Amino acid sequence: MKSVKIEPCTLVRSPVEHMTTSSAVLEAIKNRVEKKSKVARKNVPKTKPTRRGVGDNNKIGLVIEGGGMRASTAAGMLAAISVLDLCDTFDVVYGSSAGAICGAYFVSRQMAVDVLTKVLVAAKELFVNKLAIYKLVATAALDAVVSEVQRRWVKYETVRGGFENERRVGAIGMNTTFVLANIMSPNGLRELDLDTFNVNNLVQPLRVVVTRADDSSVGSSVLDNFDDDSDIVVNDMPTALFRALQASMTVPGVAGAPSINSNATATKGLFCDAFCCEPIPYRSASKECTHMLVLQTRPRCANASLVSGLYDDLLAPTYFERFNNSMMARYHRNGGQLFTYAEDILLMNEAFEFPGEWAMILESASASFTIALS
Repeated sequence: MKSVKIEPCTLVRSPVEHMTTSSAVLEAIKNRVEKKSKVARKNVPKTKPTRRGVGDNNKIGLVIEGGGMRASTAAGMLAAISVLDLCDTFDVVYGSSAGAICGAYFVSRQMAVDVLTKVLVAAKELFVNKLAIYKLVATAALDAVVSEVQRRWVKYETVRGGFENERRVGAIGMNTTFVLANIMSPNGLRELDLDTFNVNNLVQPLRVVVTRADDSSVGSSVLDNFDDDSDIVVNDMPTALFRALQASMTVPGVAGAPSINSNATATKGLFCDAFCCEPIPYRSASKECTHMLVLQTRPRCANASLVSGLYDDLLAPTYFERFNNSMMARYHRNGGQLFTYAEDILLMNEAFEFPGEWAMILESASASFTIALS
């Protein structure tokens, strides 16, 4: 099977107060708008972002897919949610990779559309270095003939969680630290309002989804402890929030060293881009949410290819072998990421077409890693 054909859908374009709800999720959101349950909380600060009133037992999650520059689509959808005054109808926000960046701006009530459509486009080689990507592909190809070519080039020793070696030799093809250090940080081009984020995050928490891997298992984890003294994630970033965001969008093979998972019992515990194991973070969200609104960054008419290419066959496995993680190398060679994403798209389509069967659909989502690693 070379590809999975995705059937197109009809999008709801009318404002919430006039729309016909086709699922329990939209119904739950509509009810919060109509009941204006903010009124039930007389002594709560106005900045508290929730419309979950007395007797409302629903927990509505906003689930944001990443996908690199495709996250501009998610940013646009979040802007629409803001224009419709629906931001505070959600109880929790889940984001994978660039979707977590959008989620952070959403919790702080800032729109990130121009970050993805203008700032990163204008950054050019400050963000994407094509020459470095070519070198990474070439050295990975040589590794198939003469072992450890890329390891010797980058001069990897024992340190992970930092990008010193990669920066020195020009081995970073996608500079994700630019997004955090030069755009979102204090005095950055689009500074994240950390004061508002911290207040809102208390009641509308951001959950950053990452890929977790060690020498015995592969899967995803949720990072939501953003206290600066938290040392679960180790990388170059100065704050716990930025460390989590960095871990979630470190694309294996092109974006520098993975982050260290300091909680791992195994010796090779690491975090990397969420797209490897949970590109659409509905699996994690389903563990606490009664309802989920999922923002996908690919159209429903897109194809999810199951044919592996240079990335899954060569670049990603070489990267993980360089960091002594054979489990993730095997996961990519066996098409694990491709199967997981194809399954995600099919499940999202089923959930859209048959919203009443969502719980049953979710139960079928647990087999992807077993299939990929078998």
